[in-house]
Amino acid sequence: MNKRLKKILIILGSLIGIAVVVLSVKRITYINNKYPNPPIVVFKQGEDIQGSNLKIKVVDSDIMDKEVFEKNYAEFDENPDNEQLMNQEMKVMVVKFNVENNGDKISRFVFANFIAQSGGWSNGWNLEMYRKINDYNENSIEVKPGESKELKLVYCMYKSQFKKSHWNNLESRKFYIIMSSYPVNNRIELSIKR
Repeated sequence: MNKRLKKILIILGSLIGIAVVVLSVKRITYINNKYPNPPIVVFKQGEDIQGSNLKIKVVDSDIMDKEVFEKNYAEFDENPDNEQLMNQEMKVMVVKFNVENNGDKISRFVFANFIAQSGGWSNGWNLEMYRKINDYNENSIEVKPGESKELKLVYCMYKSQFKKSHWNNLESRKFYIIMSSYPVNNRIELSIKR
């Protein structure tokens, strides 16, 4: 009797497990069909991207060792809060944007969610570094009609985030700035200085 009950429980448990797997697969398939992958729109560095009132363009992008960054932006190194950040082996990518308001009213350029991406690596921009090398203190800027502004977003890349072979050849990888992910994946392909 005990063996028979044990067999029934094993069969019942197996059937419940199979049912859970089947229902999970059906649910995942349903969600994937309801929310398909977004179309990808790729802009090139230097290309004008026209919005409703704002025209933006990436005018420059560069990857540098942290020592070069510290030399180019000495005011950043003056902040003792950056000591822990700067003690890690890292490289810095600086992406320079030009934002122009060609509309007839004040517009706000929001870049809070701009993400740098290369293959499986992605990272948001560094707020502390951004504040030190720009005249702006927020994650968006106001642009008056006819006005043009430049800003630099700074992305940190740490050695621990890459395979050794990738780390040694970062400049040869393709990098993108992801401006939006859904419903359309808008990205800018960078032309990193080689």
